[in-house]
Amino acid sequence: VTQAEGPSLTMRGSRFTPPLGPGYVFENLELTATVTPTELRDVQAEGSLFSGKFKANGQVRYAGAITAEGRFYIDNLNLEPLVGLFAKGVSVSGMGDLKGTFSLRSQDLESLFEQARVDFAFTGNRGAIENVDLMRAAQAAGREGVRGGRTRYNTMSGVVAVNGNRASIQQFRIGSDSMSASGGFEIQPKGELAGRLGIQVGPRGTVIAQGNVAVTGDVGHPVLG
Repeated sequence: VTQAEGPSLTMRGSRFTPPLGPGYVFENLELTATVTPTELRDVQAEGSLFSGKFKANGQVRYAGAITAEGRFYIDNLNLEPLVGLFAKGVSVSGMGDLKGTFSLRSQDLESLFEQARVDFAFTGNRGAIENVDLMRAAQAAGREGVRGGRTRYNTMSGVVAVNGNRASIQQFRIGSDSMSASGGFEIQPKGELAGRLGIQVGPRGTVIAQGNVAVTGDVGHPVLG
């Protein structure tokens, strides 16, 4: 690095929790960047997060308002601790991949994550969602809402947009040998759920039951009906 570009910064750590943000614990982390009077340029980070391989790149500007933006990737991560950070009381097992972008802006460090914008696509493989029973919801469509149960899946995917304390999950798809569902829903500031899912029950090529159900309740106690 030349003097005109600025000095280089290198950080390494293990079992590292950043002092700001939602409290992720990096099993290990290495970060490099070029330091200038107004920004951290060419930020590159690699490590392990949620038992998966983490990579990110971006830049941080601190002349005036503080802004940070970039891209991130996590391969072969454990979904359960990730979901637990955002949706208390929800258990989703399985392994998956994430890739997306982040953008943060604030006048001070303390509030930098309060209006964070994070957009990412995810996939999940061979796991289960606790406290949700999509097969029973399809069979009971139009009657009293279904609570509790379990949904096992082979594949799951979707696109998530997080803006401050709101989250939107769209293009959501989940499937197993005997069930498939698709749709979208939102998680509102106090955890309330609002959305719809179309569900089909039956082995591939055969429909035993189907329903278009509303997603209501809250993240800890979802209701399908």
